[in-house]
Amino acid sequence: MELTNREKEMLMMFGCINRTNTHKRLGLACMTITDPISKAAACSLRNKIYELPCDIWYRHIYCRTKEEMRVLDRGFDDAA
Repeated sequence: MELTNREKEMLMMFGCINRTNTHKRLGLACMTITDPISKAAACSLRNKIYELPCDIWYRHIYCRTKEEMRVLDRGFDDAA
């Protein structure tokens, strides 16, 4: 499953290692976000998470995305 950069940001904001909790949080976020682009990303991510066949795949995606975002943050810190 490929995630856009905005979906990755949404996953880091609302996600946790528990797939069910993340799905619920994204549902609440979809109702409260007013920015149309962010709302579309949150809804798209929620649908992608729902379609995953098992929790292990979600955990793999979550951990990989978290590590990727951590590496990006470190890169920005080194440049400053």
